[in-house]
This record gives sequence, C-alpha cells and structure tokens, in this order.
Amino acid sequence: MGNCSDRRFRFEPYALALLKEEATVLGKPMLIGPEAGPAGGFDAAAADGFGDLPGPTGIEVKSSLNGMSARWVSSLLARAAGGEFKSVLVVVEDGTPAQVQRLLPLFKKVNPQVEVAIWLPSDLEQLAERYPGVAVAFRPDYLPQAVESFARGLSDHSGQNHLDALKKAFREDSLVLFLGAGVSVTAGLPDWDTLLWRLGSQLIHLHARPDQVPVNEENLLKLLKEQTPLSPLIAARFFRESFDDFAERVRTALYEGMPKEVASPLLTELMKLCIPPQGGLGVAAVVTYNFDDLFEEELTRRGVRHKVVMSDTDSHLRNELPVYHVHGFLPRKGSLSDVHQQSLVFSEEAFHLQFIDPYAWQTVTQLNLLRDRVCLFIGFSMTDPNQRRLLEIAASKRPGARHYVVMKDHWQSAVQSAGSEDVLAYARIFRGLEEASLLKLGLQSIWVEDFDDIPLLVRSLRQVIGSMDVTPGPAGPR
Repeated sequence: MGNCSDRRFRFEPYALALLKEEATVLGKPMLIGPEAGPAGGFDAAAADGFGDLPGPTGIEVKSSLNGMSARWVSSLLARAAGGEFKSVLVVVEDGTPAQVQRLLPLFKKVNPQVEVAIWLPSDLEQLAERYPGVAVAFRPDYLPQAVESFARGLSDHSGQNHLDALKKAFREDSLVLFLGAGVSVTAGLPDWDTLLWRLGSQLIHLHARPDQVPVNEENLLKLLKEQTPLSPLIAARFFRESFDDFAERVRTALYEGMPKEVASPLLTELMKLCIPPQGGLGVAAVVTYNFDDLFEEELTRRGVRHKVVMSDTDSHLRNELPVYHVHGFLPRKGSLSDVHQQSLVFSEEAFHLQFIDPYAWQTVTQLNLLRDRVCLFIGFSMTDPNQRRLLEIAASKRPGARHYVVMKDHWQSAVQSAGSEDVLAYARIFRGLEEASLLKLGLQSIWVEDFDDIPLLVRSLRQVIGSMDVTPGPAGPR
C-alpha cells in the first residue's frame, strides 16, 4: 500500500501523471504545459472537463495553499473570468480538510462563474491505487501493485490520446521532431555495428599488406562485433585516433553502396509532416542525431525551406525550418569544411566534451526545445545516457509527461518467439516497467508492432491534422 507521507519523490510530476491517466481513461484528455498551448497560466488543461467538473478545466498543482500560493490561485481564477475556463481543479501536496473548507468560499468569491475543487494527497492516493503502473514511476512503494497490474495486461487506451496531443501541438506550431539512427537505417544507411566494421575494414586496407593480412569481410565483422568494447563509442575513439582524415573516412563508410535515389517511406512521411499548413509552421524544428543529409535531400526535393544548424554560429530565418544536427553533419556531396569536421560527435571523447560543457549549443538547444515545445522521438532506443540526462533535466525544470516516443514493441516480439504464457506475463511486466521509466523522464510511449508501422503512424498524424501535401508557395511561412 502506498504511503502518502513518503516525500522522497517530486509531487508535481507525480500528480500530473496520475491526473493525466485518469483523464485519459475517462476519455477526457488532459494536456500539460506547452502541450496545452495557451492555458491561462495553469499547469494543465482539460478541454472536456475533469471528472464531474465542467470543461474546460484549468488544473494547478501547488505544494501548499499558504500565503503566496493561495494568492496565485486567486489570480488564476480572476483571469479565468472571461469564460475560457468553467472549472478549476487545485491539487495540494500539504493541506488539511479544514483549510479546504476555509479557502473554497474565498476562491468562489473571486470568480463565482467558475466551479472550484481542491484535492488533497488523500484524493490523489485513490488514483495511485487505481493506476499503480503510473504511480510506480515516482513511488517505488507501489511496485507490488504495479507488477500485478502489468501482469494482467491492462489494455492500452492511450494511443489515440497521444496522437490527439501531437495534433494539437502541430496546430499551435509547437511540435518538434527528434530523429534517431533508426530513421536513417530505414533508408539503407548502416547501423553503428556496420559503420564501425566499415571503418575497421578501411583501417586494415590502409595499413596492412594484403599478402600478410588477407581481409575476409565476414570474419572481420564477426571479430569486431564479438571483441570490441561493449560501447561503440569506445571503439569509435580508437578509429578516430587512427585516421588523419577521420571525418572523410566516416562519410565514405556512411554512404558506401548507397544508391543515388533513396526510397524510405519513413523519411518521406516525416518530410511531408514538415510541409507547413496554410498560415502556420506546424513542425517548429527538427533535431537529428544522424550525420547524413537524407532528410535534407527530401526537404529540398519538396521545396520546404530549411536551414542546417551544426554549430553555434549558424542561425535560421523565421521562414526556414531549423534542422539541428547535434552530433554533426556529413553531407554526401561537396568538400568538408573545418566546421563539418569539428562538429562531428562520434567517439567517446567527443561525447565527454559535450557532456561536461553545460553551455554547449547542442545541450542548450535541446533543453530549450524540451522545456518549451512538445517533442516526438522517432528512431531511438532511448538507451543513450546523455540523452536520458537531458530529458531528466528538462523534466525536473518543467514537470509533466508531455513528450512522446515511438517504440517497436520488442517485448511482444519476444513473446511471439517464445510462445509461452509465462513469457507473456513477464513481457507485460517488463514493458510496463520500461514505460514507467520513460514516464519519469517526461516521455509517453507509443508502441508499434513493427518498424513498418511507423510511417503509417506519421501519415495518419499528418492526414488527420490536414497538413497539405503540396509544395509551399512563395507566400508560405517557409
């Protein structure tokens, strides 16, 4: 049983996560912070109401209702006098029933037209008992109940609500795409293992005499996979120190065997999502962890104005979609400038330098977007420690799970290969725990059965949004 006196967790993200789950189950979606757009200063908003409260409902989470906090709630109620909100829910970490009875009449005097409810931790505890899979992300004491609920395989009711939230962010020009290696791999570019193997092959061919060291590509790949350090970044450091022209070598390995015209349904759908709707931006920015220019080639082909940002000296115009290459940029054609070479974050020491510099433009850019926008992650395994660090920092500064990650349901794949009821129960449990881990980082999970489903998901998002599949004209925003 959960213990409400346990204050080792942060109350605000805990409260918002439980409230959002309750709203989702009741079919009255709740949006948090920037996800909600203009929300009158409230922490969250539920357009269709919350519980018995009529909508739209403004939701505010406070540590207490003493002094300044009570005055702040009063100011929110006064600003709601224009009719934007019909009700307000205030959730308080430290409060008493007597305090609620004293403050409710005062709040109602501020704005008699708005219905006000105040929840104490005991009210929130009822939600935690109903949704232990959400509570466990912040309250380890809910682990037994969470494991039981995961094993039962409760139905996933959140998929459509996640898409609705993303659609709203698009309409309000607040959607940011984060693109990982999985996006480029779908277009035929190498994964990390293959890229390292190609660099290793180059190294052998460069320095070894063929009559002394015959190169068997298959055996070389097997050796590198089995014997190189567990982290590919450590292996990449060795290769960086072995080549004078490292950036050029990486580019050669990256595009080796790539056809002139690349066919990738996912890249195509992502590019179409970046075509701005009439009078708006839709997608506000793209952050890519990839070195390649395949996404930019798609944007150029469709006439979408964009600007590659790969250093702190790059800037973009308002009518240009910024594409932030936070790990560097290696275009397929043209010479590589000093900026191209210096921007490459490929090996262990480069990640260390970026990690220890809190003012690195890559860090500042990502934190600003995570704080102020709604972000959709595609092509990530979500195991990168540096990325998780940034998400955790952002979640601590602006609580509430309002970013989304598309993930292949690898747990379901394990079940299908095993064909065992026991494995099914275990898979449900560990998938639930993975969801809880991501939730604490501010991420909601959107699961797909297969990678081929991701382009369909992006397409459905674009079609429902109404983003026009046309090349924007000269008068467009970009």
